[in-house]
Amino acid sequence: MPYSRFILLYIVSYLVTSLAQAQTIDHAEYFFDRDPGLGQAIPITVSSPGGDITLTFAAGISALDPGYHVLYVRSHDISGPWSLNYAHPFYIPDNTAPPAPVDVAYLEYFIDRDPGQGQAVPVNITPGNDITTNFTVPLTDIPTGFHTLYLRSRDQNGQWSVLTANPFYIPDTSSLPDPADLAFLEYYIDQDPGLTQAEAVSITQGQDIAANFAVSLSDIPSGFHTLYVRSRNRYVHWTVNFAHPFYLADTSSLPDPAKIVNMEYFIDNDPGLGNGEAVAITPQTDITVNFVVSLQPVEPGFHTLYIRSQDLKGKWTLTADNQHLFVLIAVTCDRLGSEAYLEIRDPQGAVVWQQQVEAEGLWQEHHARRCASMRNSRSKRVSASWKWVRVSRFSRSPTCWLT
Repeated sequence: MPYSRFILLYIVSYLVTSLAQAQTIDHAEYFFDRDPGLGQAIPITVSSPGGDITLTFAAGISALDPGYHVLYVRSHDISGPWSLNYAHPFYIPDNTAPPAPVDVAYLEYFIDRDPGQGQAVPVNITPGNDITTNFTVPLTDIPTGFHTLYLRSRDQNGQWSVLTANPFYIPDTSSLPDPADLAFLEYYIDQDPGLTQAEAVSITQGQDIAANFAVSLSDIPSGFHTLYVRSRNRYVHWTVNFAHPFYLADTSSLPDPAKIVNMEYFIDNDPGLGNGEAVAITPQTDITVNFVVSLQPVEPGFHTLYIRSQDLKGKWTLTADNQHLFVLIAVTCDRLGSEAYLEIRDPQGAVVWQQQVEAEGLWQEHHARRCASMRNSRSKRVSASWKWVRVSRFSRSPTCWLT
């Protein structure tokens, strides 16, 4: 209806102008599409006849069907003559509500020849307004050559869709040889030395091969290059070359990696670069070193061990990249002269640090009771809820474990 109002408003604003000298327009009329004859159309009131008049009128379109139409307007002179028809085309849209969509209930296909609606091969579907489905079309009885697969559907009201055509081709494979195993693989860089003259790659023969191999670049200058790979089957048929471009950087202008000359560690609080506990090392570019961390001034509880190094140019590594969390438990042994060891283990249980501690005094009270009760039972262990740390005492008396 909004469009209909637009048409009416447009027609209301329509102006009919007739110019005549020494003539008087006394009435006018209009019609749609078909001319009913002079004086037989819908009259337009002319309140003030004259030689030059302007008319405003409303042309009702409620009786017209949706579609294209033409409005004609003409005027009549008091002496009898009629003006030429003025034509104004317009369009009325169909504003009726579209029908509710109907579900697709059936789908079928056939190849080349139509057996008739409902007589083709059915496809299993779930009814719905819009269907996407995958299905397999057997081609064992279809001869080689060009063919067309047709699809159509039927809705719940029994209405059929138009055919959808999908042409395809079935090749004649009877004359094709069986696939042959790949028997040889070779590669070259940039310049082709000729078939079988490139660098051979050791492979196990097969129809589909995935091979890993190292390509020597020692004699290749820096810059852009292309690695080519090709294979040959047992019938001596070669594949096309597989090309893999790559870039070889010029490392001659790169500085030599600086040697690591200093290493230090600290626990929890950073004393400043160069002020940590020094670790004895032999200067080199890549260092693996084992060292003992002194824990004597450290109170029991959770702590973090930090390690950093300095190269020959005075640059330090990032401290945050070398953090190691550990737990320290204060433990003493119950007899003088016995041996006790403090160990720090990583999450996998491997010992990363061990130190013999002086054995004097007593166990902490809550551990001492447990150890005392274990003196005559060597095969048992006492466990606490500590992680990453194990403290053990080795002597002729029973051994107490904290894990």
